[in-house]
Amino acid sequence: MLYIKILGMLLVVAASYGIGKTIGVYQNRRVEDIYELLIFVRMANGHLAYSASEITEIIREGSDKAGGRIGDWLAGLALQFRTEEYASSFEQIWTGSIGSLMEHSYLTDAQIGAVKELGKWLCYMDVDMQIRNLKLWEQNMQAEYEEQKDRARRINKVSRSLGLLGGIFLIILIG
Repeated sequence: MLYIKILGMLLVVAASYGIGKTIGVYQNRRVEDIYELLIFVRMANGHLAYSASEITEIIREGSDKAGGRIGDWLAGLALQFRTEEYASSFEQIWTGSIGSLMEHSYLTDAQIGAVKELGKWLCYMDVDMQIRNLKLWEQNMQAEYEEQKDRARRINKVSRSLGLLGGIFLIILIG
């Protein structure tokens, strides 16, 4: 009977720690998504500055370079551009794909809003203005990335510690 109690206590501690670890993983995935967005924007900026590529081609290549959940979203976006061709404007297709991004990424509502704004002005300006705006957007998102990276590190520590302490507290409470 004592062994069953000890096993139960260990399982409670392990489950509590696992919950804390899961919260940390969620935060790390958000940081990964922001990083993938930064990769795409840097690549788009380079293409616009040096090769004057078409925006749909930039998005297709960005899906390969960004990878992960953002790369998947960009691949779906590139497919929509190929299939809808001239049926909808760039902004309509971009804005329509935001729901998919919200569903499959770990970005916050504010970050999703920034991506939505990016699509609103990305295709409607001359190349120099697009490059300037992309650089500004990149700087803002880089600051957001650094902030979220630091936040994720802190939340990882706290959530694991609280999970472990919560499990020990439950053992004391039950035992």
